[in-house]
Amino acid sequence: MADAFNSIALREMKCQGNRPWLGWGYRERECGKPPKTVQRGASNVWFPVVRSAISIPPYSEFLAKVVTSKAAQLSQPQALEPSSAWVLEGVVQEFDGRFSVDELRAEIRRQFHGSEETELSEDQLREQEFLALMNGRKDSPDTDFVAEKVAVPADHKHWIKAARKITRLREVRALYGFSRLQPRGEDKPDAKLSPLSPDDNRQNWLPAIETLGEGLFVALDRPQVEAWAKTDFAASRENTLWVNARRAAKQRGLDPAPVSIVETLVHTLSHIIIDQLSLDAGYPASSIRERLYVGKDQVGVLLYTASSDSAGSLGGIAAQASPKRLGPALDEGLFRTSWCSADPVCIESRGSGTDARNLAACHCCVLVPETSCELFNSNLDRGSLFGVHGQIGLGFLEWAKLNPLGGSGGAAGKEPTAPDHVDIPESIRHSAWLTVFAESGPDLKELIPELVEVEVELGDWGADIGPDNQWQVDLLWPSSRVAVLVDRDDERDDWLAEQGWTTYHTKDFAPSDLADKLADMVY
Repeated sequence: MADAFNSIALREMKCQGNRPWLGWGYRERECGKPPKTVQRGASNVWFPVVRSAISIPPYSEFLAKVVTSKAAQLSQPQALEPSSAWVLEGVVQEFDGRFSVDELRAEIRRQFHGSEETELSEDQLREQEFLALMNGRKDSPDTDFVAEKVAVPADHKHWIKAARKITRLREVRALYGFSRLQPRGEDKPDAKLSPLSPDDNRQNWLPAIETLGEGLFVALDRPQVEAWAKTDFAASRENTLWVNARRAAKQRGLDPAPVSIVETLVHTLSHIIIDQLSLDAGYPASSIRERLYVGKDQVGVLLYTASSDSAGSLGGIAAQASPKRLGPALDEGLFRTSWCSADPVCIESRGSGTDARNLAACHCCVLVPETSCELFNSNLDRGSLFGVHGQIGLGFLEWAKLNPLGGSGGAAGKEPTAPDHVDIPESIRHSAWLTVFAESGPDLKELIPELVEVEVELGDWGADIGPDNQWQVDLLWPSSRVAVLVDRDDERDDWLAEQGWTTYHTKDFAPSDLADKLADMVY
């Protein structure tokens, strides 16, 4: 049985294309690929692909739900003819006159006889939801969407644009396919899905669930966030994530997953609030879900509970949206996560999690249950909020104090880019080497610009090595087993040689020559 998991164990067998979930007799033509062995019950046997949407006006209104529930009867063209007025009057009477015949007729026309609606993309769907949340919606017994406008806490007005109290929310989650072995993700958006119905018998419905809940919504100012994203510090953090994404994609033979420091910022903030809500609102963190809105004119996060049990409608999260509660909750949550019990390892990380998609993020600070996270606990970085060692004032929260909404304030317009005592070459400012350069000694400051010029990827800086981690290495690339050393230490250098490492001392080479050697060695 041990050989059953060998990649070539079943190469003589060919897939017959059978699709037993559709019923025997349905098969995929021209498959013929060799099957792969997986354990029964393994998590990679079945990856569901679900699309969810928040019901917003007009879809959240009572009349829309009535017409939808009676689609078999009201979708017929005859329903709008004058001779069928008695049918519509019967529907109005059935619901005690909560709407008129004219309103019912208009809703039937909108749902079934209006212009052909094109399928909305995920971005378009999020844009409509964001606008509905920003516009707000007063409480009414005939709606499943209530978004009350609340004041932004005074101490957080410099970075929060708007807050909403969501007392009623309806979410629909539909399963439209599944995959095996590999999930569909941002790095593989076109992965082939197994259909839920056969090609010759396509259905016009999908299995879905409807959940009711409540939550809160926080929006940031997009121009302010974009201005921060253009700073040298933010660009360097994004560049590091790009390097990690390209490296992982190269190993897997896929296109690199998209990287956005704005999404990283909002996603990290979302996890911090989720963690705090689980303490203040009494919900388990696994029952709180996030919905990120990051687009051309939008940046915000909706945190909500939506489940079929009692944990979805207790009102605890919506109550936290009031300024008297939201302000202290943000203060405590941001203070707790400004440091981590795994620091300095966590805050100095330049790649953690799956495919190194995170920077400063671990289970001790901002990771949450994956049932709550849209991105499977990836694309997170505490450093983007609070800054890192030597660049504390460059995180978004401190930067926003100097650049408040509207461009007013004591130091507005003054963009901190790096510590004042550090003279940073232009080639370094938007590279992943910015943080290392700012904190390095003179020898590495001469070498790093040369490394950037020959496009050497960022290596590990100041890593501990040795049987007891008793030595420190200035720069190293573990995948290539190459290290750069400034000072000599015979015991350490001999140990590295015994372990198969290639070492270079900065004093033995001119910076440009050493950079050329590293360009050939590092991969």
